[in-house]
Amino acid sequence: MRTGPRKGELVWGPLKHWQVLNVLHNPPYAGAFCYGRRKVERSVDGRTHIRLLPREQRDTLIQDHHEGYVTFARWESNQTALAAQAASRGLERTATAPREGPRCCRAW
Repeated sequence: MRTGPRKGELVWGPLKHWQVLNVLHNPPYAGAFCYGRRKVERSVDGRTHIRLLPREQRDTLIQDHHEGYVTFARWESNQTALAAQAASRGLERTATAPREGPRCCRAW
């Protein structure tokens, strides 16, 4: 807990989808040190906007900095697979869940 009367305590709860994706997208999971993944910008009206930078614009990426759960090459291929699977969540929304077609009505 970060705030409140239980601040500093470890509290277990159900695993959420966004938590899993945070780990899988994080370079330290593959043993890499990364700095500058996000850029904080403040708008004229005082709002804070945090945006994820592409790899080319990040300040530092040191591969094999520490032991990872997967190799860096495997992590990169996982990033490609995750991006392909998340195509329906982006701005273009080009991919959707399969609906009608020859496979949906096949008798088992």
